[in-house]
Amino acid sequence: VNNHVMSYRRGVNPEDDRKRLGLDKGNKWAESSVQMMSQENDRQIDNLANTVALMKDSMYRLKGEIDKGDSTLIDIESGLETGQALLDSNINKISRLLESGSYKQMCLLVSFVVFTFFLLWWMIR
Repeated sequence: VNNHVMSYRRGVNPEDDRKRLGLDKGNKWAESSVQMMSQENDRQIDNLANTVALMKDSMYRLKGEIDKGDSTLIDIESGLETGQALLDSNINKISRLLESGSYKQMCLLVSFVVFTFFLLWWMIR
């Protein structure tokens, strides 16, 4: 980062600045003022370069978090698709059972559901 800043400053010819500002005539106050402004500009350029570097680092970290979150969402989606397929399969089996019309099978199914409900309720309590 600092090399880039320094290469930018290297492109500036200090003699051109001195002539443009009328410092070639020996005005010490103006010369020290220009030197102070130049140092302040260099300090501001360094601060800006450091800020850009921090923002770049933060952006890369944020991208990593987004990629990790995207991977997690893909895993969740896959699990939901698998669960949906199992649910569809079980619903089809229950539909076929209900279509068979057997009273005995229907009583067994209702009894199993009620028993399972109470068992879960007892375990949670």
